[in-house]
Amino acid sequence: MKKINLSKLIIIALIIIIAAMSAIFISAKNFKSNKNPSAMTQTINDGTSFVDRVLVAPIHFVQDKANELSNLIIPPETL
Repeated sequence: MKKINLSKLIIIALIIIIAAMSAIFISAKNFKSNKNPSAMTQTINDGTSFVDRVLVAPIHFVQDKANELSNLIIPPETL
């Protein structure tokens, strides 16, 4: 099995960071000038919101169940 060369990994990471920073700067520039977001910005926003919803869903589920359990043990009227 081939080992991943550390220098290649660093170059890939730098390219990803530069692309992300470019997208952020373009988005901020469009936001300041009150323009409609570009297709690239809209796609990034949609993808980010989807990932956010997927990652937060289990956390919200656990929080809801903890609140329900708390309400069974200590009713909210007594607090």
